[in-house]
Amino acid sequence: MLNIKMLICFFLLGYSNSLWAYTPSEGNISTYLGPYFHKSNFETTASGTTSPILTGWGLVVLGDVNERGSLEVGIHYLNKYYYSEQNGIETVEKNGLYHVTMGYRWWFKEYLSASLSFFSAYSSGDPVVLYTNAPVGSEVKTSAHDTVEYGVDLAVQFELWNQGLWGAVLDTRYSYSVTPKPGEKADHYAVMLGLRYTVQEKFPESSSQVSEDQIKPEQAKP
Repeated sequence: MLNIKMLICFFLLGYSNSLWAYTPSEGNISTYLGPYFHKSNFETTASGTTSPILTGWGLVVLGDVNERGSLEVGIHYLNKYYYSEQNGIETVEKNGLYHVTMGYRWWFKEYLSASLSFFSAYSSGDPVVLYTNAPVGSEVKTSAHDTVEYGVDLAVQFELWNQGLWGAVLDTRYSYSVTPKPGEKADHYAVMLGLRYTVQEKFPESSSQVSEDQIKPEQAKP
């Protein structure tokens, strides 16, 4: 019962915050930064190797085109696991990556949006072999050895909190690799908790001045 009450409070809080959510507008520039929790998309292997939830970081910059869309550029750092199985030979490797995205974000509500981005991921070091049952001299290399890999990111974002220029967002992502090696699973999914800041905001023109047409009827009264 307590958990249900907490869940209801969470949604009510999210709804109330949405009343003051970030409003996209042409010319606005915003950014958010935070931890990037990620996991490679493969189950426990026959050898017992699992894909753990790891923590990296992410930085995303948005430039609003209008009230319904934004251009998006991001960079995420992660330690990615790769799993390959070919003819009974299993290999699990990992490597650090700089995951760079460029795409477009659609705003459904002020507090709810989704984006589609193309990514290129660049190796930041030497790959580490976590497990292999390949005979010596017959090792199978995964994409952890590649200098760069490519793919598509699909993301859904919900604004958790907003206070003026500052806010907090929950960003969920799935990264689909278009350059996996044969028998390899190289996709991953992630959740990012970001602190958002509006760097540049386009304010509407002031409406405090009253036109002459509005005051004339008042002046005409006896």
